[in-house]
Amino acid sequence: MSRPGPTTHIPGLYLAGASCRPGPATEGVLLSGIATAGQILGRDLLSEFRAGRPLVPAGAIPAVPAGWAPLEASKPRPPRETEVVGTAD
Repeated sequence: MSRPGPTTHIPGLYLAGASCRPGPATEGVLLSGIATAGQILGRDLLSEFRAGRPLVPAGAIPAVPAGWAPLEASKPRPPRETEVVGTAD
């Protein structure tokens, strides 16, 4: 059984991930996502990626703010307190 590609018989439903072509592992998932995005956009993003061309226009992705700490941002945060309004007694 071969792995499915990005398109399905259901209009608007696309597939990407380790169970799709080209296969498992980080690289396979990355390439699968690029292929699926290319299918949606009507572009051959895999060829563009392999040629070293940028996949998005310059400036489309905002710069990382000064002082941003990725390790801090990845830590779990305590749940926010929520206000309960209109409770029944």
